[in-house]
Amino acid sequence: MIVGFPGETDEEFAESLAFAGEQAFAKVHVFPYSVRRGTRAAEMPEAVPPAVKKERAEAMGEIARAAERTFWKGHLETTVDVLWETRKNGVWQGLTDNYLRVLAASPAELANRVTAARVTGLAHHGVRAEVLAPLRGDGLGLTDALGAAGAA
Repeated sequence: MIVGFPGETDEEFAESLAFAGEQAFAKVHVFPYSVRRGTRAAEMPEAVPPAVKKERAEAMGEIARAAERTFWKGHLETTVDVLWETRKNGVWQGLTDNYLRVLAASPAELANRVTAARVTGLAHHGVRAEVLAPLRGDGLGLTDALGAAGAA
């Protein structure tokens, strides 16, 4: 969401802020408008001062982070399908079909695999989960790799 576009008034920004708060967005990328030479906007009058753009970006960012956390909380204790991407220090990261970032510890090789996962808590940049059985009979042997804790 762009804040501080030329001509943006305090009232318009307040309206945008209220709108963003009402929408319950799952994820919002907030950034202050910056001039790009050769564009129509670069020639527009009433540039918003840099300090005001920064304040507006911070305010909108707070709204965006709160909405994102609400989105995460809405998935607690649910089962989601996750495409696992990378593992670091035994913790896999992946995404659901609605871009929920999921983290789960597992010794299994999950890269580029889809499994079910039970969301158990919140993490800094998403949710924590427990890897469940694979969605497809793809020979991963997840139950064996995870042991009794993964099968429970």
